[in-house]
Amino acid sequence: METIINFIGHFHPILVHLPIGILLFAIVLQLLSKWKKFNQLTNALPLAYLLGAISAVFSCFTGLALANNGDYDADLIFKHQWLGISVALFSLTGYYFIKKNKTVYSNWLSYFLLLLIIVTGHLGGTLTHGAGYLTTGVAKEEGGLIKNEKPILTNAQEALVYKDIIQPILKDKCYGCHSAIKQKGKLRLDEKEWILKGGEDGIIIHAGEALNSSLYKNILLDPVDEQHMPPKGKPQITDQERMLLEWWINTGASFDKKVKELPQTNSIPNILLALQNNNVKKVEVLSIPEK
Repeated sequence: METIINFIGHFHPILVHLPIGILLFAIVLQLLSKWKKFNQLTNALPLAYLLGAISAVFSCFTGLALANNGDYDADLIFKHQWLGISVALFSLTGYYFIKKNKTVYSNWLSYFLLLLIIVTGHLGGTLTHGAGYLTTGVAKEEGGLIKNEKPILTNAQEALVYKDIIQPILKDKCYGCHSAIKQKGKLRLDEKEWILKGGEDGIIIHAGEALNSSLYKNILLDPVDEQHMPPKGKPQITDQERMLLEWWINTGASFDKKVKELPQTNSIPNILLALQNNNVKKVEVLSIPEK
């Protein structure tokens, strides 16, 4: 039974776009129909709302099935699912108002329904892609300075290995599926305690043994392999990032040591220097507020 429920849940990412598209189309038709020139569009509204409501109901069922696997933040799932159910209910209500020619009610409902769709869709995007997915990679302005979300690394040797080198990689490539919001495979990579705990398949890091650590081994798998991380279609770990992760694990997977405290062999010093130089350039182009 569990397998069937999970199978049904896999259809949610496909079906969820149907009610969004259909209902947004219905709302646009409703807005246009206010003009005498497009008044005939009113005839299409009942069908549009009905199809939107039906697809929303199916989307809700598949969404509930998807949430059954427990890989998502419970509070966020609770909000998303009830907002989704609200979209379905308001769509049906909109259909009823239009059929009964309750124009005033249906007009106000369309505005509220639009807001519901936006909020519900945003929460769905957060569940799928992680918090801040809309602003990822976008520089922020603060106090007249353009600040990048990634930490500025001006001296690689003085940097903390985990906080300044490794964590930004995990945040950029792994948090979307393994953080407080979503825990695919019951695995979180956003805090030390969760990293050390591992996921449903056990410990993911064996200090000193990168090739025996699933956190690293899964990166080496063929992209078409289901165990390959990050999943196909997601931003992939670069060769330099992979080498840094390997180096970090092989040198003990420290969470508090500085770079200079760890042995650096092969190309690690060059990678760190390139990382430092890249960040130095970012510092140089920061905007200075005019006095």
